[in-house]
Amino acid sequence: MLPSVVDTELSSGLDSGLLLKVQPEDIAAAVVRSVRTRAAEIAVPGYLGPLTALAPEAIMRRGRRLLKDDAAMGPGEDTAVRGRYLSRILDRE
Repeated sequence: MLPSVVDTELSSGLDSGLLLKVQPEDIAAAVVRSVRTRAAEIAVPGYLGPLTALAPEAIMRRGRRLLKDDAAMGPGEDTAVRGRYLSRILDRE
């Protein structure tokens, strides 16, 4: 899967920047589609698919590195929501 930011509690209170949050149901549907079609990659949201299909993997990898896609999410403006999530997780340790 090549998901964008998934709208779950894990991403609560984070700023996803230009990335649109996708619903968990969309990810689940993509997983099922992947199993049925044996597609190696499925972009979620789907409109990103043509972009990934047109560019060779090496170019996509370089582009992702330049865009720092692994650091796309950062602290957002809703620190109270994020704080509640982090407190709950830390209480489990």
